[in-house]
Amino acid sequence: MKERIISILSKISSELASHSTDLTSIASGETGILLFEVLYQKFNGGNEDSSKFEERIKKLAEKSFLPNSMLYKASINWFFECLFKHKLISKEDLKILNSDEKSLASYSIKLLELGNYDFLHGSLGIAYYLVDSKRKSLMSFYKDYFIILDQLISKSSFKCTVPYFDFQKKSIHPELSNFGLSHGIPSIIKYCIQCYKKNIFPEQAKKNAYILTNFLLNNINDDHSQCYFPNMAEFNKKKDGMSRLAWCYGDLGIAYILFQVGKTLNDTNIRDQALKILFHSTSRQDFKNTLLNDAGLCHGSAGISHIYNRMWHYTKDNRFLESRNKWLEVTLSDAELNNQIPVYKSYNSIQKSYTPNYGLLEGSAGIGLILLSLLTEDFNWDYCIMLND
Repeated sequence: MKERIISILSKISSELASHSTDLTSIASGETGILLFEVLYQKFNGGNEDSSKFEERIKKLAEKSFLPNSMLYKASINWFFECLFKHKLISKEDLKILNSDEKSLASYSIKLLELGNYDFLHGSLGIAYYLVDSKRKSLMSFYKDYFIILDQLISKSSFKCTVPYFDFQKKSIHPELSNFGLSHGIPSIIKYCIQCYKKNIFPEQAKKNAYILTNFLLNNINDDHSQCYFPNMAEFNKKKDGMSRLAWCYGDLGIAYILFQVGKTLNDTNIRDQALKILFHSTSRQDFKNTLLNDAGLCHGSAGISHIYNRMWHYTKDNRFLESRNKWLEVTLSDAELNNQIPVYKSYNSIQKSYTPNYGLLEGSAGIGLILLSLLTEDFNWDYCIMLND
């Protein structure tokens, strides 16, 4: 198994080394690709031409200060922190590169006031990265964030969740609530838990985490023989809906966050309910029950394998280990049967076709990071997708 993983990692590295993109985001652009390369080179003994790598970092730094990079700058700053920890940039360089935290905080508040809390496309992605720094200069930001979250909850028809924000149409829908980790309330719960652990307005963080957690648990499908959670809850409508097995939407990502709520707040009831849902998810293994089409982190076999790997490290329960190995085998076989460059392709559900994808969320970089974690047991990189301890 190890030799198979190493072989695929080598192919992914070769593929990404020759790929360039104008996108800067960690989810789909250069930042995610470079994150894989940093960790792969560490694992592989640092064989890449250092001058070439430094040039790529320099170009990313230059792009990160462009006006249209504001939405992604916080995640890029987090990546620069990673570079500093790996002694690839100096403390002086880091101070210059990450000198815009107050501007990022202001932009995050502006988006939240519009109702755009979206993790991947809005305020929460910025706020989550800023929590990791816990700067004293940002305490007013943290305080305002919780005030505005309370205001958003009051606008919901449910009065105990945050209204759905359609980031494409830029509109609020009070009668709906999004259940996806990538775009919905599980990501807000995770933000609250992270604030609680960092002792950032812990009582407010705990209160909001419980409000949103209880809302999720009170909106489980009436018939949960297939899956517990729908993609969306609608006010005064029957609790029923199919969701995929994935990081982005569905039982796996939601229950993983609920497990962390129980673990962090020492709430055995929530922890046990999360485990019940996670154990149930291990029985979902075919397309009808998973809606699986590719290997990507977001909604593919590698992402499923990674969450089960995380849960196995938490619990040492063999059900999670077996599920990790099952979805890992699907991921490895996908690359071996393909046996060419690009190593992995992502499925486009609109065009119903497979296309090359090199990013962290849906492409080779994310799959590579997951495979590295299996060999190194280093999970520090997955803070950027809210799966961190």
